[in-house]
Amino acid sequence: MIAIITTDAQITTERVINWLRYFEHEPMIITYKKIQEIQSAHITEMNEFVKNSQQLNVLWNWRYTIPTNRIELNNSTFEPFVNKMLKEETTTYINYILSHTKHAYHISSFKQVNKLIVLEAASKAGLLIPDSFIVNSKEDLYSIFQLHEKVITKPLSDSEFLIDDTGTYCSYTSILGKNDFIPESFPHSFIQQYIEKEYEIRTFYLESKCYSMAILTCNDTYPVDYRENNHATFMRRVPFTLPDEIEQKITNLMDELELKTGSIDLIYGKDKNFYFLEVNPIGQFSMLSNYCNYHIERDFAKKLIEYDRNTN
Repeated sequence: MIAIITTDAQITTERVINWLRYFEHEPMIITYKKIQEIQSAHITEMNEFVKNSQQLNVLWNWRYTIPTNRIELNNSTFEPFVNKMLKEETTTYINYILSHTKHAYHISSFKQVNKLIVLEAASKAGLLIPDSFIVNSKEDLYSIFQLHEKVITKPLSDSEFLIDDTGTYCSYTSILGKNDFIPESFPHSFIQQYIEKEYEIRTFYLESKCYSMAILTCNDTYPVDYRENNHATFMRRVPFTLPDEIEQKITNLMDELELKTGSIDLIYGKDKNFYFLEVNPIGQFSMLSNYCNYHIERDFAKKLIEYDRNTN
């Protein structure tokens, strides 16, 4: 049996599920809501989910998140702490439930990758990376400006979305200039050499196969992070084939990281070199599939079926 653990209303999973059904494979769908509905009993007794999980051969984790069930308290000082504790309680219970799927073949990882470890591994795999630093003082930052005229800064962790009545806010990759206001000291921050690019490349990796798309812009004032204007009319997304040498190095990197899938960001610089930026183990691929007619959802469904049959 194939199981998919996901968040409700994910178009990518819906498309893969439709292909699975087309190929006459009905998967088990695991969502937070369904886990909430599990009737708890003595932990040594086998509830319905645990019984069904023993039949699993393949598990695909796709962008599963645990919602924050917030409660409001009169004492606002303790409210963040209490809500954080409640989420941790729920996480512990869900991890217990999912521990019964360890025997299944996991086609995607539940773990979050450390961007610094990934960059180090990419360099060892032979991929070029921008010159990268961690700094926490103005003095150290200005020493980097002696090496590189332009640098960028971006989060080391996953970007968080902040939503209020005025809109949605997210942290993006930004160019940092010498004339920007910079305090004498600040929390450890990620600084990278700015690469003058011809175009960006988004690659979805599925077990040794690379599906790549070039993202081209025709405006010199275009944001350094294309997500800031993702629907711009002056942006083109076209199918792209990486050199065999680069694809092999990506495969070596993913093997080292023990990742079977992932979305990879690269830059093709004006110096005619490919630069590796980062990998998201559970990155979106529907946009890439749509623009390039790759039908990745179909191939993903076939891969799930293949492992289901091989583990029977």
